[in-house]
Amino acid sequence: MLLKPMVLILAGHADDTEEIAARLAATKRVRVMISEPGKPRGIPADVTRGPFASTKAMAEMLEWDQIRAVVDVSDPYDPDLPAMAADACQTKGVPRLRYMRPGWDAVDAAGCTRAPDLTEAARRLPLTGRAFLAIRPVDAEAFEVRRDVWYCLRIHRPMGGRFPLRRGDYALGAPPFRKAHERQVLVDYRIGAVVAQDTGLGEGVPLLDAARELEIPVTLVDRPQQPRGKVVDMPQDVVDWVLQRV
Repeated sequence: MLLKPMVLILAGHADDTEEIAARLAATKRVRVMISEPGKPRGIPADVTRGPFASTKAMAEMLEWDQIRAVVDVSDPYDPDLPAMAADACQTKGVPRLRYMRPGWDAVDAAGCTRAPDLTEAARRLPLTGRAFLAIRPVDAEAFEVRRDVWYCLRIHRPMGGRFPLRRGDYALGAPPFRKAHERQVLVDYRIGAVVAQDTGLGEGVPLLDAARELEIPVTLVDRPQQPRGKVVDMPQDVVDWVLQRV
């Protein structure tokens, strides 16, 4: 009996990864591989792999596991994985699709200013202020240059070790967040500025609304440029694309 073709999903936001994996599994035409071991409960997958140490390692895995298509759902702010996937797929001739949630549009982000990167966002913070960082914790080091600022860093699960910046504290909580929750956090921590990464629709907007009501300035950090290739923002578009290639 011939095995169904294998599709690799480079996991990112748990909700997106779960929905795309479930939709693909429901077609009963493919097997699903998730790119990280210990996949979150609820995400259907036949196999898990990764993380990948290099483009070469990923390319070898694509050949070894006979991957027929790659769907990149990784974080849009990840500086390495999208480029690694693009290069590995090109090397092995495997079709690749990039999935990203739609970004915040002009209405959602009304009253916000945009910065091209985290370095510029840090530069714009008020002197000796208190800032709320809705960013990936691994990106916090970009704000170390502003030691005059006290930081509140959002995390979704407890983290060990010292706080990554000279002054500040964690705000622990798992999405989705309501506006009332976001408002209370900003008030409790006496926040005077917000820096947020554009995680896309479904997240972040309550934070923008709360900051707007409190007249707290918000800086949105633009998404970095993605590797060349097709990009979609709807899970069903992913399924349609995959089924055309397996």
